[in-house]
Amino acid sequence: MDGVRGIAILLVLLFHLELSYPPAIPRMFFVPLLAGWSGVDLFFVLSGFLITGILIDTRECRNYFSSFYMRRVLRIMPLYLLAVFAYFAVALPVAHHHGSWPARDAASQVWFWLHLSNVPPAFGTVVPFIGHFWSLSVEEQFYMAWPFVVLLVRPSRLIYVCCGVVLAALALRVAFVNSSFVYYLTPFRMDALGVGCLVATIVRNEKWSAAVLSHLRWIVAANVAVLLAIMAMARSPRPFHPWMSTIGYTCFALSYGCLVYSAYSQAGSASWLATKLRSPSLRTFGKYSYAIYVFHAAITTALDNVRIQISRGLPMVAQTVLAILCMIATVGASYAAARVSWSLLESRCLALKKHFAAVR
Repeated sequence: MDGVRGIAILLVLLFHLELSYPPAIPRMFFVPLLAGWSGVDLFFVLSGFLITGILIDTRECRNYFSSFYMRRVLRIMPLYLLAVFAYFAVALPVAHHHGSWPARDAASQVWFWLHLSNVPPAFGTVVPFIGHFWSLSVEEQFYMAWPFVVLLVRPSRLIYVCCGVVLAALALRVAFVNSSFVYYLTPFRMDALGVGCLVATIVRNEKWSAAVLSHLRWIVAANVAVLLAIMAMARSPRPFHPWMSTIGYTCFALSYGCLVYSAYSQAGSASWLATKLRSPSLRTFGKYSYAIYVFHAAITTALDNVRIQISRGLPMVAQTVLAILCMIATVGASYAAARVSWSLLESRCLALKKHFAAVR
């Protein structure tokens, strides 16, 4: 699963590095990277799979809710709250003092403290450096309700609820097609989480797992074909074309669901996929993916601004070399910041999870 996380965070990094793409290299070579926004959907699918598996396995435990929510808090909140505090209490006042971002204020911060940071961008307010936290809010809002669903619905019936979640999200996006908020708000994006939840229920049911395994290649082929057709019609893999923002999101979710299912079912084997997902580089990026995600937008913006300043007046070849170096530096700096975060904060908080183990 760390290998899958590694793929997800690399997709997101490559997508957000668009501003730094080398100017002398034809843009057509970078078009596939513009689908990197779907790395967030892969995170959603993987999260739904792992969280639902935990909830199913612990639904008979007497501390079912407290164990789940406290362990979730220890994983997400310390770094998230530190980043939000650093932005609104330190970076923003300093920027205002020096005359930067004069049109911006701290009015949006309440949304971040309440884990509703997907609301401002849904209605046109973009908060720099931490605006990408919207995806974390989508997950946390979903998990405020999902544990109750898993507890109340028998595992044998949960698969139908998961299918309902996926179809409901798709139906909502179709109903509100061309609305900007469908990309950000939880009810419209919960199909990726629902697919992950669906995979978690399938792998725990021999009948369904056998059925999926026998049709897996056809499922993947059908979803990839639809996605390629959508990209051809839109002439871009970006997420805001009406076909992409409706059925396209669901096709990405189902494709990534197949990846997670394959990764789980082939774990420990000598298959090509399992071997690649066990590669040290992917697993390392996966291990530190959360902090990389938190830090990468600020680092990307800061280094790209430096690149733009240095590039002025330079020949095209020099600008291209500088852009490539900027991309490498961004990935390296994001990884380094994540390692520091892991050593000083995350690993220490995760060690506290032992006090909130599920007890039957």
